[in-house]
Amino acid sequence: TGLLLVDDLKKLLNKNTKFVFCSHCSNVVADIQDIKTIGEHVHNVKAMLIVDGVSSAPRGSIDMNDLNVDIYSYSIYKTYGPHLALMYGKQEHLERLSNEGHYFNQHILRKKWSPAGPPYEQIAAAVGVVDYYLRIYAHHFGKNEESLHNKVKKVHDLFHMHEITLCNPILEYLRNHPKIRILGAEEMIPHKRGPNLAFTHAELSSKAIVEALAKKKIAATNYHFYARRLIEAVGISNPNDGAVRLSLVHYNTLDEVHKFLEVCEEIL
Repeated sequence: TGLLLVDDLKKLLNKNTKFVFCSHCSNVVADIQDIKTIGEHVHNVKAMLIVDGVSSAPRGSIDMNDLNVDIYSYSIYKTYGPHLALMYGKQEHLERLSNEGHYFNQHILRKKWSPAGPPYEQIAAAVGVVDYYLRIYAHHFGKNEESLHNKVKKVHDLFHMHEITLCNPILEYLRNHPKIRILGAEEMIPHKRGPNLAFTHAELSSKAIVEALAKKKIAATNYHFYARRLIEAVGISNPNDGAVRLSLVHYNTLDEVHKFLEVCEEIL
């Protein structure tokens, strides 16, 4: 399946462990990790937990105090903003890192890793992320007085439940197909799986499937998606062909899902 298991991580940790790097949600098998539990095990051996949140940020609101991670980063375009990186870190760790910017700014954490000036237009555009979530919140819940975090969480919960509705019919079709292998869990369970659906075919190359889908105006892609170790570990012989990946989001519709399934009947 390509899934990571916390019990396997526990066997790897010891007094010599300094860092543990992991993804919050895989961009291939879409497994959502229990970061809080992982963090407890990592901190028990006095190591640091550094998390890639690029595929989890659009899946749900992230509470850094609750997760208790040391470093967390993702790309804001995943939350419907500009192509800009964001990094959260505990102050004690950020202060220890060496300066990469101007020497006279090294005491200012937000300027410490920017050798040149910041991309002002992208920083300004990042404000639109909050505007987007608040507009969706107002549409569904009206003008209620509650914290921004709670509003974003409610919107993310709506997104996630809709994605489950979209993905489960596809996963049901794929797991019942005699020549299809699903990477990751075969069912969408709330807060356990994201809506990236990756699969391989016993006879057709992933590239051939993607090209056939494109002719029917269905967007999918194939590759190892920079998760090459995972692709190799699950036994895919040609990592560059990799798996077919279909990624769904909150603005996809059930009509689009039905169209995908109809096309699959033709090409698979």
